[in-house]
Amino acid sequence: MANIGGNRVDLTVLTPCELWKQSGRWQGRGPELMTLEDRRDDLLVLGPTHEESMTSLVAANYNAAGATDCSLRLYQIGRKFRDEIRPRFGLLRAREFVMKDMYSFDATYDSAWQTYQDVTVAYNKILISRLKLPVKRVKADSGTIGGNLSHEFHVLADVGEDAILSCSSSLCDYAANVEKAEGILLPSDESVTKDCSDEVSVELGAIIAQLDKQARAGDAQVWNSISDLHDAVGENGFSLNLVLERKENSDPDAAENVAVDAPHRMALCFVRHDLMMNELAAKPYIGGDEGDVIKCKVKIVELLVKRLHTTDLHLLLDDSLKHGGHMSPAVKALCDAAETMSDHDDHVHLAWGHFRQAQAGDYCPRCKDSAAVLEAKRGIEVGHVFYLGKKYSEPFGATYTDDKNTKYALEMGCYGLGVSRLVAAAVEASHDDYGIVWPTEIAPYKVLVMSIGGKKASDVVSQTAWEIAGELASGTTAAGLTRDDVLLDDRWRESPGSKLVESELIGFPYRVVVGKRFATEGLVEVQTRRTMAKTFVPRNEVSAFFASLVEAGTF
Repeated sequence: MANIGGNRVDLTVLTPCELWKQSGRWQGRGPELMTLEDRRDDLLVLGPTHEESMTSLVAANYNAAGATDCSLRLYQIGRKFRDEIRPRFGLLRAREFVMKDMYSFDATYDSAWQTYQDVTVAYNKILISRLKLPVKRVKADSGTIGGNLSHEFHVLADVGEDAILSCSSSLCDYAANVEKAEGILLPSDESVTKDCSDEVSVELGAIIAQLDKQARAGDAQVWNSISDLHDAVGENGFSLNLVLERKENSDPDAAENVAVDAPHRMALCFVRHDLMMNELAAKPYIGGDEGDVIKCKVKIVELLVKRLHTTDLHLLLDDSLKHGGHMSPAVKALCDAAETMSDHDDHVHLAWGHFRQAQAGDYCPRCKDSAAVLEAKRGIEVGHVFYLGKKYSEPFGATYTDDKNTKYALEMGCYGLGVSRLVAAAVEASHDDYGIVWPTEIAPYKVLVMSIGGKKASDVVSQTAWEIAGELASGTTAAGLTRDDVLLDDRWRESPGSKLVESELIGFPYRVVVGKRFATEGLVEVQTRRTMAKTFVPRNEVSAFFASLVEAGTF
């Protein structure tokens, strides 16, 4: 972070809830936010992130007068808190964790975008170049933190809780969280269309006629007809979900009990029967925040029939409904009714788009080629970068003044890297049948030195191991190792097999063994944990051996 102009600070863990109310995040908070009251009954937040605290600090103390190219980058490394409903997997999902979080303040969008890119490059260097982890950078949803652009960094691992869709082509870097991914449907799918005939039964014909009549008349009972249409076509038609704008202090777990007149905006989404709605796709239509999702058809009809005329209703038709250029009579009737209602009611709005969840096997939206399909993988999120815009700077008054003495809100970004989670993710992504294979950069110790075959501490092999460890840890060799990088296993009473197995289980990147070949040939064994390859070097060349690894960039 220092290499990209970051300045380290250390903010308090506790944040007054008034700051969260000022930013607007308090109203959209979830049950994960941990709070407490002091002796004066003032409510405090145990910070999961520090956007509010950092922005208020900058607003009160930072003056960027005339510096249109300014870029203030502040970061900290400290404890954060989140009331996880199911803490598990050790450090992967815990209520208390260590995180590196940076916050940037720029005068212009271009400068803010450059900061976003700088941090992205820095994260790639940390995760891929230095730690050598299998990492995917994916397009992601910004959630309650806000902003309209964000990317997550995932360590690929089978135990990952996040689903990722990425292009199968080695020439394409498209990757997205399943919530943000878009996929192009296959040109034709006989399994979906074989039963969708153009024949209309008497019952279905009556429903379609009634639906058209009610849509033209603005009759609220049109929703009952859409429900009847859904039941009549069954699995060969469409699915529907209703998303309600979440009002302040609403209970996210009580979506089915939302009052009829509670939302100011509604979004009714229709997708092909065999696909799933992407709930986040409705966000722009209900105010930009996550809403309350109703999946029960009876409840959906009840809410729509009793909808206030002034409540905006967005009808979201997924493009899967007209995929392949052919719509069944039932689906066509639905789409025609939606268009009619939109034309006759100023508070009903129609939109076609990608409102479904993409899935493995879809064509890549970037390549649009049958040879490039989306592949599903599991990932552990270890980093997240956000472009926040003016979401926090405007309410807190964090501004800069141009040369004409005009004030403008600063452009912001925030960037998190899970330090404690990264340790656990590295273990999940880098291990084998013998144990952990630590990346050298974060290994507890980089080199383990041990003796094999000695009967007591004064034996030659034991003494030699002690000397080698001292040389490597002295900090004077070209290898650049210090006392914190080298561990001496001086348990000469422990069996050789036990010492060797334990060293592989713990996963020290390099192991130096002074054993039988030293006694007979003067050679010391150096084993690389990642490859398990062994190299025998003369006793007086051990330091030079590690120096050569450093020079070659393989240490």
